[in-house]
Order: sequence, then C-alpha cells, then structure tokens
Amino acid sequence: MAYGVKFRLEFSDDNLKGKKIEILQDGYTGTVYDLIGTDNPLEIEWNSNDDIYSPIIGSTCQINLFVTDSTNYDNFYDADEREYKIKISYKDASLVYQTYWEGWLLVDQFKEALTHTPYRITLSGYDGLGSLDGFDIPMDTSSIGQKSFMYYIHNILNNLDLGFDIYVSNDIKKNGASAGTYNIYDQSLVTPYYLLNNQFDLASAKDTLEQILKFTNARIFQSYGRWYVINNSSYSEQSVKDSSNTTAQTGSVPTGIRASETSSLQTNGTETIEYHIYNSSGVYQSSSDIDVLNQVPSDLQPLNNNLTKEYLRPLREVLISHDVSQFNEVNEFSNSGFEHGSTNWTFTDATLDSTITKQGNYSAKNTDVQTSETGTGIAISQSIDKPSASHLAYVLKINAYLNSTYTGNRSFRWQLKHDETGVPGGTDIYYWSVSGNNWTTTNTINIETIEQNNRWLEFSHNIDTLPNPVGALVISIYEPYQQATTGFTSIHYDNITFDFERIDANDNRTPFFSPLDRFTYKRFRTTDYSGIYEIKDIKLSNDKYSNVSGDYYRSRDNHSTLFKSIEEITTQQIFNDYRDFVLRYEGDVYNLNNDPIGPHNKIWINFGTSILQEPVSCYIDSLRYNVKRNTYTATMHVPNQDDDLSTSFKVNF
Repeated sequence: MAYGVKFRLEFSDDNLKGKKIEILQDGYTGTVYDLIGTDNPLEIEWNSNDDIYSPIIGSTCQINLFVTDSTNYDNFYDADEREYKIKISYKDASLVYQTYWEGWLLVDQFKEALTHTPYRITLSGYDGLGSLDGFDIPMDTSSIGQKSFMYYIHNILNNLDLGFDIYVSNDIKKNGASAGTYNIYDQSLVTPYYLLNNQFDLASAKDTLEQILKFTNARIFQSYGRWYVINNSSYSEQSVKDSSNTTAQTGSVPTGIRASETSSLQTNGTETIEYHIYNSSGVYQSSSDIDVLNQVPSDLQPLNNNLTKEYLRPLREVLISHDVSQFNEVNEFSNSGFEHGSTNWTFTDATLDSTITKQGNYSAKNTDVQTSETGTGIAISQSIDKPSASHLAYVLKINAYLNSTYTGNRSFRWQLKHDETGVPGGTDIYYWSVSGNNWTTTNTINIETIEQNNRWLEFSHNIDTLPNPVGALVISIYEPYQQATTGFTSIHYDNITFDFERIDANDNRTPFFSPLDRFTYKRFRTTDYSGIYEIKDIKLSNDKYSNVSGDYYRSRDNHSTLFKSIEEITTQQIFNDYRDFVLRYEGDVYNLNNDPIGPHNKIWINFGTSILQEPVSCYIDSLRYNVKRNTYTATMHVPNQDDDLSTSFKVNF
C-alpha cells in the first residue's frame, strides 16, 4: 500500500510550537486539501488499566474539525478499514517536522452534527494494538523449529501495517547467547507448540504478545512513530547499569544502586536509556543511548493544582501461575495439525487446506477418491526415527472429515510400520494390524469405515510397544474409498497424533506424566503486609518444565555465580518495586520544552530537596495530550530497583 497526503492541518499550540495533522489515503496522489480545526483540534491518549505492569498500552487520537461551505472532505464513514492513515507531527528545534504519532482512521466512530454549516465532525484514530486479538499467532508454514521472541513480536506488529522500528530496552540477557543477539527477545527461543491452546488451537496475536511481555516483565506502546518494548522495572540510567555490571563481573553483588541513580539525576539532570533498535522485520539495526528525562516543575509545569499522590500497598507474595494445557507433551509426530504447512509430512496426493479444519487453520486435503478398497494411492505420510522402549506403548489418533453426500460404503485406509531396514544390519519390517491387535511381518493396511459424512470423526487405536530395537516409524494415510464417486468432494485429515504412555508387564497402561494441576512460581517474604500480585495463565517457563532454556542475568547479575531463571528475575523485580508503598502520581502539566513528551519519556518529580524530590524518575503509565493547549494529564509511578530485597523463591506443582 502507498499512502498519499490528502488532507492537512498545520497549527501552533499555546506554546507557539508547530504541529501538523495529516490524513493520508491509500493510493492517493492528488491535491492536498485543508482541514478546518476547532479550538481543540486534536487529543491523543495512551490508556492502561490500574496495573502498573499492564503489558499492552494502546493509543488513540481524536480530531475535531469544522465542515464549512468551502471544505471538501470525504465520506470517511464509507471507507474501507485502513483506507485512511492519520499522521501527527511536530516541529523540532530546527523547525523540521518529526513524527509523533501514527494510526488508522477508525471509520465506525465518525461523528457529525445534524445542522447547517459550519458544523463539527469528529474523527477517531487508533494504533491497532487493541485489535490484535483479531489476528492469529504467527506460524511459519515452512518450519516447526524454535522461534525467537522477536520473531513473534515483529510478526505480530506487522499485522498493523504501520512499519515502525522497534526500540527495546530490557537488560535481561541470556548467558552464552549467540553472537549478534542483544537482549532477551532475540536471545530466547520457544517452540511454537507451547504458545498454542488445547494442543492445536491457535492463540490470538494479542494473547501471544501478552504472554511474551508478561513473561519478561515488559510493556509495549507507540511513541514518536516507533514501537517501544521496555522492561517494567529496569528502564533507567544506563551508566548505573554499566557500573553494576562491572561490579557483578567480579563475582560481587552490587550495592547502593538506588543511591547511584539519585546521584546521577542530581548531578546530570538527564536519564540516558540504551535501546536496541530493530526494523519492522525484526532485524537488528543499531544501539542508541537517548536522554528521555523531563522534570517537574522545570520542564513540565503543574496545572490546576491537581497533582495528587497515591500509595499502592506493598506485597507479601508474587505468584506466576501457568496454563498447563501445553505442558507434558507426549505426541511423537511433529506438525500433527498442519499449522506449519506440509513440514515433516510428504504430501503425495494432498494439498494444504484452510476451509475445513478440526483445529487451527489447516488440514491436509485429498480430492481423489477410489472405487476399490485396495487402491494404492497414498495421500500423506510421515517418518520418524523411533527405537523400541519396553516401558512405552502408544495411542494413534487420526481425525478425518469426508466432504461427500454419498451414503453407500465409504472408508479410508492407513498403515503404520516400524522399519529397521535403514539401519546397518537391520532387516525387519513390522506392520500394525487392527484386526489382530498386534505387530505383524505381513504387509498390512488398515481400513476405517466412515459412518457419517461432513463431520469430523476421530479414529483411535492402542498400539503396543514398538517391535524393533531401532528403526523408522512410518504412518501412511491413503486416498478415500467410496463404492461410487457420486457426491464426493474431498477428504480432510487433521490432528494426527501418536501419544506415548507407560505400560507395565501386565499390559496396564497409565499416563506417562503425573497430572500437572497447578504449576506456580512463588516469591514471598515474612511480613505483616497483605498484598499479593499474580501473573496468571502463563504458557512459558524457564525455571522448571522449561520450554525456554538457559540461564539469565540482569546487569547486576552478570557472573556465573549470580545467574538466575527468568522467573527468579522478574518476580524479584516486581518485589523490588513493591518492597514498600509504590508512589503513583496523577495530574495536569504544561510542557515548557519544544518537543512533546510521549510514554517513552520519564518524569522526575523534583521541586528541590527541601520541598519534594523523588529519589528516581517515574514511569508514565497513561497519558492524555491536548495538542493545542500543550497540556498533558499523566498517571505515573515511582519504581524501586534498589539492591534486591531479601525474599524466598519456590515452585509448587
């Protein structure tokens, strides 16, 4: 899509700083028309919930215009989604326009007055973060391999078609990470399976993004036409982190961290954040150190006498509870639901199909039908190396959907064999026989009668311990049979699994793993405080039942004796913030600087040491910006990443 500017409004705010609203249309190349703004032409808002660790902070804008006899606006309410893009810019100190915010015109929230000209209309825009639940988790249809967190982040954001760079500030890193990686997002890998639901259901893009952000104690938002992914607790002065890192590398635990942060603020009046910058394709570009600090009252002047301070109670416990539906995987077949295309399958006479599925987005579709039940046409097959184990037996499940109106005899066939011939000295081939309920050396193809059309039917069989010490296990599924071809359209196969379970000498079968009813990480302290913070339904795990492997560290942990799990780090960070009452400020401020502030900025409450000076600067949790008035309503909190609070960490199963 190529967007051209169709409408424009340039104006100065009450601080005489230049601002610009542009509405771009897909494919437009013509005249740029004027917008006529009201006395309050533009407001932009970032809104999170009351949780200071809210992972996704979406933003919206509201444009207030006049319709006059001379204006020539489009019928925006008739537009297709993403036909119009909104771009908000400001003039920097060199009087050059820079991007402040971009998003899409929200066509279903167009408002206009029913009166004569001039009358008001209101246009709304959004950056799309809140709409990500309408998209699926990214799935690579050419590979089932592990993917980095950054793979998911950039592919999820690309659903929004904004093309922003991604600025990352998170000092959690993986020990021994490969060269060319920089932080937890490009260093951490996870198999896609663990981010699905109920074995084969696709999670939404929003759920997946939230999983990664909650797991890494982070938030995402748009600011200055960029995506920012920042740690919820350690978004702070880089020189202090560097000093802690130097101390930690000697094997000593750094101390006096918060005092160092305060000293840096008092001495320099700046707060420099290190960002790792990735393009919209998730490719690392560079690192950059940027001062993000604004001070109250020297940069931001309080207004309306409404600056308030709230006290959030300290914590006794921090919990991480898990969604365990994807743990304890026992399926030996890979890509059983075809979400990775034909990867690891041989499609002899089948195609990938998205119109009829059992779960997820894809099934294997075969459109050839045989009028003989002895036909030799194979639709799909998979081969895996699988040695025998005397304590293991299996359950084979095949889900099939016959898209047909024919009601005569119909079936499909399958073969399961354990082939030793590919092993030096091996000669034996065994076939599973449903009728004999055993492994046999007779070439056997099993028949499944289809009793009902146009329904997903599951065919399940207990399979004994594999017969060969080593060998290839091969599943082959054949083209369907109908006594006549009348009414046949296709057959679909999906969710083909081969689950192992424990078997004893008496052929008693039991689940291989004990039930995992509750899997929780808990960090706690003995105190009179009653506060409990819980991160719920997390699918990822590093400390136990690990689906994200490796040891991790912050700047203050960078020594082999100090390495930790991700859960140990993030629960510690939360406890550090809530070691005492968390201070949260809210109020209106007027910006005395040239450049507008965004949620990537930090705000230091500094009226002087004799009046009120917070020891560290605040995170901005929500922000409402009246662009013409040059005023902001901000909600912000004071973090506390001083020396780690003494707590205990344990795992409950």
